[in-house]
Amino acid sequence: MADGKRRILLVGSGIDITVQFSETDKRTVPISWRTLQPAHNSVDLSSSNGAVTIAAGARNFARYYRSRRVPVSKPFRTHETCMIAIVRPEGATFCVLIKLINVFKDDIMAQWEVRNCA
Repeated sequence: MADGKRRILLVGSGIDITVQFSETDKRTVPISWRTLQPAHNSVDLSSSNGAVTIAAGARNFARYYRSRRVPVSKPFRTHETCMIAIVRPEGATFCVLIKLINVFKDDIMAQWEVRNCA
């Protein structure tokens, strides 16, 4: 899964996915979406070891900088539309930035970007 944008089906208890850095780089980060809440335009986003933070104030990937101070990571975050979440489990050498674009009855539209981080 490289950088991209797609509609993701979230019926039942949600979905677990694994983001791979690139076709040739096999590093991965697990991501789970649960508790789809269309009425509130949100979904719960989680990963291993409290790996999720929100890029406060960032509305596009270009405005998020790795050196920026972000809140302490938590096991999951309620991810609202237009927010950018950063998923980086402990020990991971890359992170996944995820922007929730829209929430529908049974699915979401999300955009993502992977970045190296030391």
